[in-house]
Amino acid sequence: VDSANSITARALTINSIGATTLGGAVGGTHALSSITTNAGGSLVINGGLVHTTGAQNYGELATLGADTTLRGVNVAFASTIDSVGGTPYSLTISDSGTTVLGGSLGTLHALSSLTTDALTTAAGETHLKGAHIVAGSAVFYDIVKVFTDATVQAAGYLSFMQTVDADVANTRTLKLN
Repeated sequence: VDSANSITARALTINSIGATTLGGAVGGTHALSSITTNAGGSLVINGGLVHTTGAQNYGELATLGADTTLRGVNVAFASTIDSVGGTPYSLTISDSGTTVLGGSLGTLHALSSLTTDALTTAAGETHLKGAHIVAGSAVFYDIVKVFTDATVQAAGYLSFMQTVDADVANTRTLKLN
């Protein structure tokens, strides 16, 4: 799925109560302006890339069927993100705005790695609003804010490259494993 041309980026809204599969790259040739999915079903991202010039809002349970990179501004997940089946896949989010991880990640099927923001920009923030993150490794290049008691579990390395704070002082616990 791409915008029709490189001059005018188009938005994509998906409203489905069933399963939606993105089988190829989204915005791979021409970035979309935004993508929004509703909370009524499930989403499988198999294409490896979702590229927008603006927001990405995912309302439902998302599973990764390939190593996936999300490029945009203000990438938000309202629900859980897992790998498909027993194969761990990586999730890289390059977001110069605010990344919201609203559900747990990798708790049913662990992610191979989680990377927020790009090493070169380290812009924006990541908001942890889910209770648990399980990945082979995790690197947070941007500022991290914790909005609920959370655990980050990594089998390999775990790095926070900037500040980590609670949304309200002395109210949150972050466990690192």
